This record gives sequence, structure tokens and C-alpha cells, in this order.
Amino acid sequence: MFTVPECVGGRCSCDAMLDALPIPVVTVINPYNGGTLINWKIKSTKLTTDHKQFNIKSFAISAGIPYITSSSDEVLYNKTLIFSGKADNNSFYWKQEKLKKGTKIFVTAQDSYGCSGREGTYTIKRLRHHSFYRKNIATVIFAGLVVLCLMLSGLFNFIQYCLENHKYKLCSWRKKSTRKLSSIFHKPKIEILLRNENTLYIDKKIEVLS
Repeated sequence: MFTVPECVGGRCSCDAMLDALPIPVVTVINPYNGGTLINWKIKSTKLTTDHKQFNIKSFAISAGIPYITSSSDEVLYNKTLIFSGKADNNSFYWKQEKLKKGTKIFVTAQDSYGCSGREGTYTIKRLRHHSFYRKNIATVIFAGLVVLCLMLSGLFNFIQYCLENHKYKLCSWRKKSTRKLSSIFHKPKIEILLRNENTLYIDKKIEVLS
């Protein structure tokens, strides 16, 4: 009976390490000064340094863009390696300004033989997840309401001014029209003409009989 070692000639069987290595806990801040800040950590129950405890030699970070969804609603990603760093690294600044919705970040721990554990993931859903937008959303909403109130107030004052100005012009026009008609009727020639045409007119002059 022979025992086959895990590694022979520089080639190792990584099946056992898939569950032996820890799964990194991933967090992402996006956008972060025009890029994406990726952080990760591993949970440890011992006082030793995390990467020494689990014999971690490096971390591999990949970005996946969804390109197809299976019949079981499982999303498949087109993954690209964007960083591979030493075990003492716990963050990476990815200068990628325009990220597609649904982009997924994968972080994997690797041992000295190049074996990888299970992936820790983080899905970038919406850009407003950034802490800046979360902290300032109330200010933005309040400012929007103030601007809306000012616009409505200005519109109301404008309509009120137009209505009052229209009433003033209408009354002024009526007064001017009445004055013109009155001045026309009180002209001597017009008054004589109206007397002659009006059969019901009675001259108020009374002769005094001697």
C-alpha cells in the first residue's frame, strides 16, 4: 500500500485546499475618487496573523461581468484577473471609472503551492451605495424640496400679478370708453342731432305768457 503525496514534481492536488483555505470577506466602495476601492479580510480564531495561520501566500482579485443567465436563474460571469498580491495586502484600488451594473468582485486566497480556496464575492449593484451618497441623500432631497417650493411660490406670484394687472387694465379701459362716449354725447352738434331724431324729446324751455 502506497501513500501518494499531495504534490509530485511541482504539481499538487488542490481538492483538499478548497475547503481548508478561508473565504475572504469582501467589501467595495464605488465610486472612490474615480475608481473602485476593494477591501477584504479573513476571519481568524487564533492570535496569530491570519495569513500565517492558514498558510496563505497571496490573494487573487478578479472582476466578473455578467454575460448570460442560465435556465435556473444562475448568472455566469466573464471573469478577468485584475490583481494578485502578497498575503499581507488587504486592499486594492482599481482605477475603473465606468462599471457596469451587476459587476462582481471575486477574491481568492492562495497557498504556497498555488492552490486556491473558495471565492469571496461582492456584487456592485448601484453606484449610490457609496457612503458619500448615503450620508448626503437627505441634504440633496431637502435642497430639491426648497428649490421646488421657491419655483412654485414664484409661479403663484407671477400668476397673481398677471391677474391683478389684467383687472386694472380692463377697468381702466372701461373708464376711458365711458368718458369718450360721454364727451361725444355732450357735444352741441351731437346733442341737437339726437333731439331731432328723438320723437319723445320735450324741450324744457317754457315761454312765459304775458
